[in-house]
Amino acid sequence: MPERVEAEALNKWLFNKDTVDKVLEHLMRRGLRVAGGDRLGKTIIFAKNQPHAKFIAERFDANYPHYKGEFARMITFEADYAQSLIDNFSNKEKVPHIAISVDMLDTGIDVPEVVNLVLFKLVRSKTKFWQMLGRGTRLCADLFGPGKHKKFFYLFDYCQNREYFSQDIPAAESALDEPLGERLFKARLELIAELDQRQSEAEPKGVQEPPAHYGDPATEAEVRRTLAERLQREVAAMHLDNFVVRPHRRLVERYAKPELGKALGGGAGGAVAGGGRVAIGAGSGERGSQAFRSTGAEPTARADALRTKLCAAA
Repeated sequence: MPERVEAEALNKWLFNKDTVDKVLEHLMRRGLRVAGGDRLGKTIIFAKNQPHAKFIAERFDANYPHYKGEFARMITFEADYAQSLIDNFSNKEKVPHIAISVDMLDTGIDVPEVVNLVLFKLVRSKTKFWQMLGRGTRLCADLFGPGKHKKFFYLFDYCQNREYFSQDIPAAESALDEPLGERLFKARLELIAELDQRQSEAEPKGVQEPPAHYGDPATEAEVRRTLAERLQREVAAMHLDNFVVRPHRRLVERYAKPELGKALGGGAGGAVAGGGRVAIGAGSGERGSQAFRSTGAEPTARADALRTKLCAAA
């Protein structure tokens, strides 16, 4: 392993499209979430410079077109209406929810709702390193729901700053509920499967398509059709260009077709449930806070870098 990384090589890695895409995917999948688990919590990405921050914002908008221009914003000294963006970022319900910062948010800002810090640049001042970590240390009551207070935050370190300052932060486990949207999707799938089972037992020769019905469903067959149509619309609303959806593209395209709505449930339910988690965009993958270390072998592999859970303090 080389003892040092040349500036040119580092810049090439920081401004690499594949690198930034993987970092954003890692953050969106494994970052701490709020609003019942359906939205990434307030996040600060510390970028190297203005061009780097702009590049990150552009890649986010490209990969998350439904959030384009709002969810993730540059907050730098060169940004228009920077103070207005900071004020909105300080409101837990307002966009942006991801602030891409170049020095401006390293110190001084006090947003208790911040639960994810992303070090996407080299930091060589120990004082500045701890000041940056301080952006996540404030407690926040009821952030994850009634009685579920903020007691920790996640640090995503993609440039081995923690190792540079010899901060051996132990990994910890955390158990967060599945996102609300994901739970609802799976519950509706299970209900469809149960209705199919009951219908199959009542009518061994098969399920007859119920006639068109308007208003609230009055029979089990109408409930089943209504649920299937709703789930089909959710699948059809997935953004195929989203890099979280891409690996499941064939399933998404298959079950996005209205004529396949009646196939939901039973054996197909498992396949669509996986797609459903992608559709909801609700943090698929491990939810513990283990440390994901870079191998150093390939630059793109560094997207599996450190994620550490740190305690918050008053």
